[in-house]
Amino acid sequence: MTGRTDVTAEREDLLAGEPQQVFLDTTVFVAAGYNMTSAHLKALEELVAHRALKVVTTDIVVREVHSRIASEVRIALSQLDKLRAKADLRVLRASELSRPLLAEVSVDAIEGEIKAAFDAFLQRTNTFILPTADLPAGPVLADYFEMKPPFGEGTKRKEFPDAFSVAAIQQWRRSEAGEALVVVTGDKGFAEAIDNLDGIECLERLSQVLDAANSEDRLRARFLKREVVKHREELIAWAGDVFFDHGFAMPSGYDGEVVGGMVKSVQMSEDPNDFDIVAISDSRATLATAIDVEIEVQLRRGGYHPQDPEGFYWDDKEESVTVVQNVLFDIEVTFEDRDPNSFAVESVDFPDT
Repeated sequence: MTGRTDVTAEREDLLAGEPQQVFLDTTVFVAAGYNMTSAHLKALEELVAHRALKVVTTDIVVREVHSRIASEVRIALSQLDKLRAKADLRVLRASELSRPLLAEVSVDAIEGEIKAAFDAFLQRTNTFILPTADLPAGPVLADYFEMKPPFGEGTKRKEFPDAFSVAAIQQWRRSEAGEALVVVTGDKGFAEAIDNLDGIECLERLSQVLDAANSEDRLRARFLKREVVKHREELIAWAGDVFFDHGFAMPSGYDGEVVGGMVKSVQMSEDPNDFDIVAISDSRATLATAIDVEIEVQLRRGGYHPQDPEGFYWDDKEESVTVVQNVLFDIEVTFEDRDPNSFAVESVDFPDT
């Protein structure tokens, strides 16, 4: 993705109003793969720089992102170590190019680098961090015992971090009366709790916030969305190829390794309103839409014996698993004014790449 080019004077005029307050939940950063240079976070940062958006979060979200980075780095490196232990990598030592792959990596260094990038993003965007330390626990405990959102059945009984973030938002809204707030979260329990608060709109994806900020010119926004739908069949084929090129991950709930896979089908909306304008300039734009990709994965079961943690085993036979993954898909286009003949799809990819 090349992203958006410089904002024109016309765009500056459109973005000159009061900035929209946007609360970012942990799920926003999880969806970006903790990549602070991903297309959507970079687009958000640019809109903040042009005073179209103002970012808000809580100290709990910051700590939760740090905690998840630490945990997921360790899990990823553990999986990498398991692959190394199973594979014969001697041939790679013959090449200088492959030797970095064989070198020992510092878990703490990788974790620190990703955390530092996240902290730098918060600083660059002047994110307003709501404190939670002095919030009264009584109302949160009342919601816990009454199982009100974000609390619920099973693991949702433990949603105290989300509950205190909701309480912080509620307290801040009382002190900032009249300031509209958009909350971005992919957590349904969090969203349900937010929906009970006045003056707050809840959206599932960051791209929806970016779309609202980039669609002030309604005629051009309508033109872009209408034209991209005309290329739907081309985009479906392209999406399948891109998904295949990125490779197949082990489906949730399985242990072992993926030995092959194929894309069986791609479902993409025909409704122009389901395409979000992530970034835009005079002649380029990036749009995003959620697609359903049905894949068939060939895998070989494997794992560690409970009685022998060092003893990895493989099943003798392979099996196929068919799953449907819902993923966000970015489409970069070029155009001139609102001329349909000038509209062209330049590239497609996933926003966290």
